[in-house]
Amino acid sequence: RSQMIQAAKNPNVYAKVSGLYHGTAPMNSSADAIRPFILQALDIFGSERLMYGGDWPISILAGDYEYVFSNFSEVISELPERDQINVLSDTAKNFYGLQIK
Repeated sequence: RSQMIQAAKNPNVYAKVSGLYHGTAPMNSSADAIRPFILQALDIFGSERLMYGGDWPISILAGDYEYVFSNFSEVISELPERDQINVLSDTAKNFYGLQIK
């Protein structure tokens, strides 16, 4: 956490939420288990500098992509809509300079 806070002081540093599951215990995590990590990352970087990472192929080892995304979606569904849009698309578009509508 302290290193992420230091990194986030630089406005050019963005973060990707991924790697919240490990492949050794498939489907052993829940939305409640990953919630603190997502909320801490949001607190540190804000939704304008935080993006979702699907973590493929590790997500396959964690159970499947749908399971991983479902838990992530449950956590961010608690956020304001603008934050959800940022994390799921707009932050990545801005960071990578994509012109996708």
